[in-house]
Amino acid sequence: MKNKNLIIGAATGYNKRDLYYFVESLRKVYNEKVIFIVNDTLDEETNHYFNVNQIDIFLTKSSPRTIFKDRYKIYRKIIENHDRVGKVMISDTKDVIFQSDPFKHQNFYKLNFFLEDKRIVDCNTNSKWINRAYGSKVYENIKNENISCSGVTIGDRLEILNYTEEMTKQIKNNKYYSLNPFNKGSDQGNHNVLVNLPDNKGKLFRRYS
Repeated sequence: MKNKNLIIGAATGYNKRDLYYFVESLRKVYNEKVIFIVNDTLDEETNHYFNVNQIDIFLTKSSPRTIFKDRYKIYRKIIENHDRVGKVMISDTKDVIFQSDPFKHQNFYKLNFFLEDKRIVDCNTNSKWINRAYGSKVYENIKNENISCSGVTIGDRLEILNYTEEMTKQIKNNKYYSLNPFNKGSDQGNHNVLVNLPDNKGKLFRRYS
């Protein structure tokens, strides 16, 4: 029976201090499975903290500088290995705090994204991510949409699998170019194009502000 929930968080390069508020707030409202994606920089104190709070780890070779684009492939691999799960939340970790069980929202659809309080056109950073990866034609088509945050997505297992597969394709096929070697772009540009494609918008998911 598929009645279990799963939360997966990208946490490479983070330690107990970085993850404290995520873990403490989550474990007050949710007692099911949690997996953190980490790399070989995980220290003993943080590993012990995970054990105390019953948090599993998935070890990756990805660095903190590339995890933003690598994580979708990793999310998918983890979810494929948990076929008894019903619903999944994929999430940022350092800047997320829980007020209630994230799976208890009565109005959630099969796939749910969450909006920020600005339109794409009103944010130079999000506009740049989309323009450089997709070009001005795509940007002009979606610039007046509200920014959808790529940090948190919740939905049914199969829908999250489909979403992570599509995000992996978007990131692979639409490269972000910059003369600055430290500026690698962001998955949020890819995410906002994907969720605003005409075939997807309003059909596959709900968006919440």
